Amino acid sequence: MNEGYGIDAVETGDGVLVRGYRCTAGCLTSASYLARCPECGAAAVATSFRGEGTVWSATVLRIPNGDFPADRTIAYVDLDDGPRVLCETHEPPEIGSRVRITGLGLAGTPVVRAA
Repeated sequence: MNEGYGIDAVETGDGVLVRGYRCTAGCLTSASYLARCPECGAAAVATSFRGEGTVWSATVLRIPNGDFPADRTIAYVDLDDGPRVLCETHEPPEIGSRVRITGLGLAGTPVVRAA
């Protein structure tokens, strides 16, 4: 698992997959470890989510933080078949725009570009 964000993303020949968990009753998906669904109590199983989705929110961070430089753009992305994940971007995306995870950035954070 990647340090800092709790996201386990893996680059494959077909793109980037985000590893996570899915409630067996269908209530919830998560990019963080779940033994049981916090909504219904059902078991959660490990799964992988394709790295395509829609931008929910985005901002530019103007203050450096540890190894992360100032003027870094981040976005929350709702994956099509999974949870909302925090990603890096090279340019601020429009809210509601389609993006695809194209690789891994600092600390293994997924990097997105317009789809």
